[in-house]
This record gives sequence, C-alpha cells and structure tokens, in this order.
Amino acid sequence: MSLTDACARIAPAWPLDQLIAVNPWWPLVDQPMPEVSARLAALGGVRCLMSVDHYRSQNISAVALAAAAEEQGVPLAEVQTCRDTAAPRHWQSLAAMHQQSEAFSWRDAIVDQISRCCAMYWQEADQLYRHWLAHTRDEKGLALLMGCPELRKLLKKLPDNAEAMLELAQTALGIREEDACSLGHGWLLEINGWASAAAYQHWQADLAGEERQCLQQLLAIRLAWEWLTLQLAGQELLASWQQQSIPLLIEAHRSHQRLAWVWQRAAELDYQHGLARELAQPAEPQQSTRLQAVFCIDVRSEPMRRALEAQHAGIETRGFAGFFGLPLGYRPAGGKYQRPQLPGLLAPQIWVREAQPAKPGPIKLKRKTYWQRLMAASPGTFGAVEATGLAYAARLVKRSFWPSAPQQPVNRLLRESRGEFVLEDASGPLSVERQAELLAGVLNAMGLTEPAPLVLLVGHGSSTCNNPHAAGLDCGACGGQSGELNVRVLAQLANDPAVREKLARTHGIFLPPGSRFVAALHDTTADNIHCFDEVDAEVKEWLSRAGEQARAERAPRFGEASGKSLERRGWDWSQTRPEWGLAGNAAFVIAPRALTRNANLGGRVFLHDYDWEADSGYRQLETLLTAPMLVTHWINMQYNASVTDPQRYGSGNKILHNLVDNLGVLEGQGGDLRIGLSLQAVNDGKNWQHRPQRLCVVVAAPAEPLRALVSKHGVVRQLVDNHWLTLLRLDEDGNLFRLYRGEFRQEVL
Repeated sequence: MSLTDACARIAPAWPLDQLIAVNPWWPLVDQPMPEVSARLAALGGVRCLMSVDHYRSQNISAVALAAAAEEQGVPLAEVQTCRDTAAPRHWQSLAAMHQQSEAFSWRDAIVDQISRCCAMYWQEADQLYRHWLAHTRDEKGLALLMGCPELRKLLKKLPDNAEAMLELAQTALGIREEDACSLGHGWLLEINGWASAAAYQHWQADLAGEERQCLQQLLAIRLAWEWLTLQLAGQELLASWQQQSIPLLIEAHRSHQRLAWVWQRAAELDYQHGLARELAQPAEPQQSTRLQAVFCIDVRSEPMRRALEAQHAGIETRGFAGFFGLPLGYRPAGGKYQRPQLPGLLAPQIWVREAQPAKPGPIKLKRKTYWQRLMAASPGTFGAVEATGLAYAARLVKRSFWPSAPQQPVNRLLRESRGEFVLEDASGPLSVERQAELLAGVLNAMGLTEPAPLVLLVGHGSSTCNNPHAAGLDCGACGGQSGELNVRVLAQLANDPAVREKLARTHGIFLPPGSRFVAALHDTTADNIHCFDEVDAEVKEWLSRAGEQARAERAPRFGEASGKSLERRGWDWSQTRPEWGLAGNAAFVIAPRALTRNANLGGRVFLHDYDWEADSGYRQLETLLTAPMLVTHWINMQYNASVTDPQRYGSGNKILHNLVDNLGVLEGQGGDLRIGLSLQAVNDGKNWQHRPQRLCVVVAAPAEPLRALVSKHGVVRQLVDNHWLTLLRLDEDGNLFRLYRGEFRQEVL
C-alpha cells in the first residue's frame, strides 16, 4: 500500500452550518473495533476506551462482569483485580522526536503553521500544497520564530508539486511499502482536524461523482515538514526513528487494552440487562386513536412521547427518521443559498423553495448566516463591539436584559414563509404523480395508511445562542438543520386534494376527507411543541402539559429545581450548556410502539416504529438497517469518541473557541482544527453526561430475514461482526438473541 492510501482512513467532519455526528473511525469498520483501538493507540496515542477506574465507578453488576469475562475468555479474577497502568509508548513522527528548542515543541509549531495556512487557502484546497509552499517560502519571520536560520534555504529545495514531494519524502525517510499506509495514517492523525475537514470535501465529491485531492495535498505538506526536520536533525535521528516497529507497538497496546475491553463490554451488558427488563413490561391494548403524532427517532423525543401519551389514552405516538423520508434540499426563493435537509450519507434528489419569496429582492443568506455565527461566538462578540462601537451597544443591552428566542437567518426566513412550497428535481417541478409517489412511500414506511382524524408531523430543532455548534443540536437526519421544512412539505403533500386523489387511484391509499396532517416542531432546548397550523384547545392543552412533564423530568440533570427555567435556557448567551443534546444515547429499538409504550427509557433510546408483519418482502427493515441504523451508530460513536479522547475528537472548551470561517473552531489562537463535541456538551464540570458504550440495536423481527439482510449488506455485516455495535433480535416472548458472525445466540439476562 502507498502513503496516499492512508487518506482513505480519515473520516469526514461536516462544517459548522451542517454539523452532524460522525463515527470518527468510520473508514476502519472493516476491522474489529478492539483491533482498530490498538492500532490507533499505537499510531497516535488515540484513546477508544475509558480507564478501568471509570468503569468501576459505574457500579457494573457482578453478573455483567462475569458474562463479559466469559465471553472474551479472560479469568474473572484477573478482571476484578486489574488496575490502570500507563499506556505503552506510541509511534512518533520525526517532528515529535526532534527538539529544536527548549522553549516550544517543534511538532506543535509545525501543526500550528499548517493550520494557519489551511485556514487561509482552504478555498483552493486541491492546490493547498502549492499555496502552502509559496506562503512558507515568503514567510520571513518563520525561520526566526522556529529558531532555525537555515529554514529558508531548505524550503527552496522542496519540490513544486505534491506528488514529487511525497516521492521525495518516501525515499529520504526510507519508507517501506508495507509500512507506508500506516505511517501516512500516523502523520495525518497529527493534523486530524484539518484532515477530517479535507475528508468531508472528498465525501461530497464522491456523492457528486467527482474527485478531490485535498487529503493528498495535506499529507504532502506534513511530509514536507518531515523532510525539513530530517535535514535539520540529521541521520542519527532518522536511524532512531526507523527503529520503531508498528506491529510491535500495536501488539503492546493490544495487550494493554485487553482487560479494559472486558470492562467496556460489561458496562454494555449491564445496560442491556436493564433495557431488557423495560422491554419485558406488558403492553396495554390501544384505545381508539384520537391523535397520532409522528416524532423523529432522536433520543430527546422519547421523554416527550411518553409525556404526550400520558395526557390521554387515545393519543398514539410513532417514531420515524427525522427527515421523514423526503430526500430534500432547501433553496430559498430569491437567492443562491442552498442546504441539504437529509442525512449526510445521501445527496438531495429534490429541491424545495417557496412559491413566493418571503421578502422581495435577493437575500444574501450565506453572508447573514456567517455574520450571525461570527457575532454570536464569545471572541467574536468582543471584536464586534470594538469594530462597531456604540452602534452595537443597543443590541448588547437588549440581549442581556430582554433576551428573546434566537433564530438562525435561514430558519427565520422559512418561518416567515406561510405559503406553499414548490418541489423540483433536475427536470423541473414535480408532477402530481411524483408527489403522490413520494407520499405513498412515506405513509407506507410510517404505517400511516389509516390515519387518525388529526396527525401531527413533529420535526425537531434547537434554539440556542452564542453557540457556533448549534447545528449539532438540530436534527442529524436533516443534515444538521431544523426538521421544520421536512414536516411542512410532508403536511402539504398529505393535505393536497389532487395528491390525495392520485394517491388513492394509483397507490390504493385512501386518506379520509376528515383526516388532517399538521406540521409541528419540537424545540428540544425548551421542550415545547409549536404547531404550524391551528389545532383545537384540547390538543393545545395536551401539548402544553406534555412539555411541562418533559421539562420536569429533564430539570434535575441541569441542577434545576423545576422545568420553568429550561424554556429560557437557550436564550441566555452566557449559557454554555443549553441542553445535553443526545448525550447518554445507548440503544436503537426497531419495534412496534406497543412494546415500548409502558417503558421509561430515560431519554437514551432511539425509537423507530416497525411492524414486520406489515412489511412485505422486508423492504422497510432493509432500509432501517442501512440508513437510520447507520445514522444512530454515527451519533453514538461521535459522543463516545468525544468522551474517550476529547483532545482529538472533541472541540475543547467552548469559552476559548475561535471560528475558522464555517469549517470549525480553534481552541485558543492556534493548533489543529478542533472537531467533535465541546467539553461542555458532554461534561457538567464534574462528571461526564455521556457513558461511552457501543450502540445496542434491538429489532423485533424473525431471525432468518434479519440474518439475510445483515449478510446482504457488507457494511452492516462489518458493524455487527466487528463489534462496532450489538445487534439483538426481540422475539414474541420477550427474549433477546444476539447476532454475531451469522449466528444467533440467546442473551442470558
């Protein structure tokens, strides 16, 4: 394998305005997770596990610990008596081994210099090496800053293109072919933030059928610095560097992590035992339905669904993927701005715009969105005051003493548009037939072919201010956006008489004239539900009381005595923890709501309704395993990584954040681009609010179809067989069976 093959081992990180959770080790799921953990630790000191002391503090049951030890073939006594020890050393780059000055780290100085150049020239990332070389050769103070007078002469010897630079470095460093990919991966891990931003460019290019060279350019820059380090340090350091054996380092870390993996598995089993007890509760027969409410499967909707169902026995809630099955992108009328409204795994197939712009004239939404994000960030606020003077004083006073609900400019425009939406694809506006086809697919997937008199379609979004990572609290299934557009478009389709007529005639789905679909939005920060059309007083009262119950349940996690203050928490621009987002997520249940209606799942479970008896050919199950399950796995692993290794996969202290355009943040004034969740998103200042554990997926479906679908899709099989998640089948008697390497075995609970 070559050096550039390492580029395929970096997962993408989405920009701030489309921030979605990603498994930061996604390209490595073809390998067992414990093996990936050892490899990453050996190459870059990456931590995929918590300390043994952390697991001990969770009060894991003796039964779960014994089961985990037996499963992994480790003596229980050895697990019980083990203690934390220092991790073995990991691979070091030449730059990390070179000590140019006692005053600063040579490696850190290199990372900082690369980061500054990336920030300046990212618009032309495919020519990044050329821009970096020209800038660095011209940067007269760099040699002085790094204490290296000969640096300018050495820079002139570097090749003028990235390909030649990679060849020069490989020859000069004596890189063997069998080590090239691993070494390249190690170098990219040193600049993992910018590498992840480059991987996003590659991801988007793949969706569009194009090619990008960003990662190769970045690797060439990093190797240019390695070559420069060699010229300064000499052959003695090279000889020491070449003595490092990656296989031996991996083996050392594999041995070091062996018992920690038993504790990790025990923590997961302990949670699964409690989940099984909740799922074993008998279901009550459903009364005649007066109201149906379809929520996103997001874990934050689970407490709200329980609260709403508690208001009346005739209320039924369902869980469905938050983009509501509509492969949409949003192009506001009157401007060039556009954004996706679907999972990052997919590309929009249909674009939506207002039939009439909310305001006349072109709207420069991209500039407005950037300006709002810049002004809202803590450092940006001080700069804005200094730049605008008294003109900004009124806004400061108003925001401090009379705060109001914050709203992103695009969402504000969307809220002001009360008219109809136009749906278009590459051929133009969608025909009635195409709209009916879209609606039929969604209704069949939801199981809503016989709707109640009133159906609420409930998307979700978050309302926070002073938060560059706000999109990360919105709907991940909607591309890090509010789900408002998706539910309003779906309600428009479902209420359109022409579409209903075609739906009945062509697809055999008859929606009664008295049934009405109303779009709504669940504000996850305030736990309010806002309806975009009128509903009667009784429904308003149900929604109001449900919000009160959900807030009362959430308040203790914030140290609040009551839920009232949660409504205004997102308005406070000094608030670093407006909500916990999806912290604590642990499981994904694919089953009828009747099996979970009486269970209190603690806001930790993604809930997707599914009835296998109504699923002809198991097509819906196939979609659930290959789309929503992957999204929930990404969310789970993003939160896990932000806790196990916050230095590499978390964005640090949000109080110190500085924006780098729309790409991400720096923590302080320099260093690598920070990706992942901020410290405040997962820690309350004393304790972690998320417990890292691999996602537990529970499916209520027959064994053979489930086994066949897992075998059919390579990436699903890799996730299951390589321990990236646990797939359990729930049978009619409430028993759980784990699928692993094509075989089911009953879980002893």
